[in-house]
Amino acid sequence: MTITAEAQSPTRPALAGAAWPLPGITRAQAQQMFDALAAALGQDGREGPADQPAHSVPATAAPASAAAGGVSVSSGEAAVDLEASALAERVRPAGPVVSILGPLRVVGATGDAPVARSTGTVSAAQTQRCAALAAFLALHPGASAEAYTAAFWPGARADGPAAAASRNKLSGQLRRYLGQDAHGRPFFPVVRPDGYRLHPAVTTDWTLFGELVGPSPVTASDAALVAALRMVRGAPFEHARPRNVAWADDLHREMVEAITAAARELAGRASRSGHVGHGQLATRVGRMVDPGDEGLWRASLEAEAAAGAREEVARLVEGLHAYLEAMEASPEVETVEVIARLREQGYRMPGGIDPGPGPGAP
Repeated sequence: MTITAEAQSPTRPALAGAAWPLPGITRAQAQQMFDALAAALGQDGREGPADQPAHSVPATAAPASAAAGGVSVSSGEAAVDLEASALAERVRPAGPVVSILGPLRVVGATGDAPVARSTGTVSAAQTQRCAALAAFLALHPGASAEAYTAAFWPGARADGPAAAASRNKLSGQLRRYLGQDAHGRPFFPVVRPDGYRLHPAVTTDWTLFGELVGPSPVTASDAALVAALRMVRGAPFEHARPRNVAWADDLHREMVEAITAAARELAGRASRSGHVGHGQLATRVGRMVDPGDEGLWRASLEAEAAAGAREEVARLVEGLHAYLEAMEASPEVETVEVIARLREQGYRMPGGIDPGPGPGAP
């Protein structure tokens, strides 16, 4: 489903003031204060505060802001940021979230992580395998013993005693790890005749991403796209061991396509509206998820240039050159043209990609 500003989470009521973070004053009073300050500084109050919200840039990206280049965040962009925060709060689940849009992990587990017998300390390998099982079951509710076995022990006979023992061991570890809700109900109930299921309160960030974006990023609001892209911490299942996520190969491709589609949509809107922080967010997330998409590199160069982030533009050109060199590929014509135009605008261009004489040169 598509989440709108009026939508409510099924697990918690909508917060009437969620979109306004300053309960001591009203939005109108805050705007009056800002207008007065802007007048004293000789600035246009309609341009909004001069500091870009930190959450417009993903935590995994290199730090940069519109303010670094002297570009103010518009009141329109700030309003979208506030709405995006409200939407994120409204879709936030009551139970644990299996985070797969980046390094695989479980957020909000109330139990104990698996412990290695040899050391008596938490086993990172078993904890990640539990997270992989949680992701699998959250995305395949009612999975059969056959599907479970095929996902984690390919080639094993699901009806054999060895497979049953393996399922019981891993299921027990995940059950202890996820823990229970406030009413003492396990987040991973024992298997039932209709298959393996997690508690309805357990979800994934990929599921939340889909709830925010809806069937197509084209029909999603700016705030929904911002809220969804903020969830992305890296490439899907980043650093996960292949044996834990072999079942997710097709899903991985689907996720990359959906995230980059949302990134391109928001980047295009940001370019037209002048919402530079959203352009940075969108293009950084897009490149992080699909570094092989040269169009996203170009969009990122444009977004960082719009923000006046000169050092980031230089870093991008250098990074793109290194990537193309590793792939033994040449830059696309459109990429060369963008770099040439930025060079003409005074941006420093590190060695590597020769932008040529520039558009229109003899």
